[in-house]
Amino acid sequence: SGAGFGRTFIYKEDRTSSAVHSVVGHVTKGIELVRIAEKGSKIAVTSNPERILLIGMGFGEAEKLLDERGLKLEKKGYTGNDAIIVEQEPDTTIEMIKGGVVTGLGVKSDHIINVRFYDELAPKTLDFLRHSLRLKDRPLGPLPVFFTYENTFLFRTQKGAESYKEIIPENTPKTKVLAGDIGVTNQAAKRYGMIGIKLIDDEKYGPSGEKFECTNIIGKVIEPERLKGLEEGDTIYIREVS
Repeated sequence: SGAGFGRTFIYKEDRTSSAVHSVVGHVTKGIELVRIAEKGSKIAVTSNPERILLIGMGFGEAEKLLDERGLKLEKKGYTGNDAIIVEQEPDTTIEMIKGGVVTGLGVKSDHIINVRFYDELAPKTLDFLRHSLRLKDRPLGPLPVFFTYENTFLFRTQKGAESYKEIIPENTPKTKVLAGDIGVTNQAAKRYGMIGIKLIDDEKYGPSGEKFECTNIIGKVIEPERLKGLEEGDTIYIREVS
């Protein structure tokens, strides 16, 4: 709790324990690097046990990985040859090792939407999106369909980060948005945080249905045709590509 919520600390010397710190591990090698590190330094961390992340894999690849760790895989959802795992249960490696069984949820590969983000043009908005979709620590993020009409698809993230992440106007279009552009409604409009994608060019409204000044363009869908046929309540999974 408090302003430092989520920060990681490594104690260089013995100290009285703190009620606001959860002890999650112990440095077994390299404490000397911690002692000499200065502000701005970067230290590589190797965890033990090594993280198990099945998301983004096919079931065959996941089964092989788990076999090597002495764990079993349970399959849910779509399990065809082109299935991609989009969720795993339990979520953490420690829980997996404790239980011995991991459940993977599969979807068809055409439910994966490859996206190229514009980091230099819309860094604040992308920080909001990556946080909302958990793309900071996963290769795939779920994006539920909120509404569809004509050639426009609107989405709301499962994790509503609008209340504590800024969506200031940035990279707003001037004359036209192109088919496949991804737009996020910024804080100049009431429905800020709404995400939209159009399958056609538009010279009047952004991908999320807002005026240009209320729309931040954050990236482009590589294969927008995969959106065709989506309905309210469906979920796609975003994968960031370079």
